Amino acid sequence: MKPNAKDFHGKWRIHEMEDLDEEYLSMQVKPYILIQSNNLGEFQFGLVTGQIDGKIIDYPLGKRFEFTWEGSDECDPAS
Repeated sequence: MKPNAKDFHGKWRIHEMEDLDEEYLSMQVKPYILIQSNNLGEFQFGLVTGQIDGKIIDYPLGKRFEFTWEGSDECDPAS
């Protein structure tokens, strides 16, 4: 079954990331990404926080949520 746009909205827990261990990911809060119905949102993992601006893209094998982001990594600007 192909996902629809609503399938991406909500708060998602980040369980793992390549090259980052669980201790770092959960340093301040449980790592997450929040996608609102307007495709804006936020995320945090470790010392990285940011705001996202996304869109849902149709691909032959289904839909994907793609986004850009701006935020900080240990208080340094990042995107």
